[in-house]
Amino acid sequence: MDREDRKRTWLQVFPPLPFYDLHAGHTALLVVDMQYLDAHRDYGMGRNAKEQGLEEELEQYFQAVDAIVPRIAQLIDMSRSAGVPVIHCRIASSVADGSDLSRQHHDLHIFAAPGSREADFLDELRPLPGEIVFSKTCGGVFAGTNINTVLHNLGIDTLIVTGVVTNGCVENAVRAASDLSYRTILVDDACAAQTQALHDTAVQVLRDTYCNVRPTESLLAELRALTPAAVVMA
Repeated sequence: MDREDRKRTWLQVFPPLPFYDLHAGHTALLVVDMQYLDAHRDYGMGRNAKEQGLEEELEQYFQAVDAIVPRIAQLIDMSRSAGVPVIHCRIASSVADGSDLSRQHHDLHIFAAPGSREADFLDELRPLPGEIVFSKTCGGVFAGTNINTVLHNLGIDTLIVTGVVTNGCVENAVRAASDLSYRTILVDDACAAQTQALHDTAVQVLRDTYCNVRPTESLLAELRALTPAAVVMA
């Protein structure tokens, strides 16, 4: 049995997850950590990399971020048109000294002070008034906020996930959502990691075990079908 045969056999131990359709009134889009702290060259992580002479090491990551921003913007716009709630989460402390940080974020110096540019969402992806925003002081939005309660109150059972980083806070959100029985969909070309290899590995681990994996164009078409105009035309 060659390596590819062994790979196929392992994947066949469990059946793949079913295809998760989108349903009006029960679907939400979650945008993870698309903020100046970790998604812009000139602030937070990007600025620190420049100061330490590590700018080149993060260039692949920021190129990937540049590529996903317009895709996430499209997903946000289409979700709004379809009446699908857009939910934003970010890393942000509630106190200026960061004393509320989780141990991991404290030890790694992952910190965005309240009111800082690092705590702001990218201008292109800024929440509209009335959209739900969760601030967390750890990697996991489900561990660090009351998002599960809010999604339950909204009647959401299907969660579309995008953002950064794929193998960190995004993967954390996907795993937690799946464990809490959400029908979870990862938009793989609307996420980014520090390297393509880390991104690809995370997607491979999550695919058909914790979530569906679909590209932006597929989700845009599915969201478009939920718009009031599309429903009337149907």
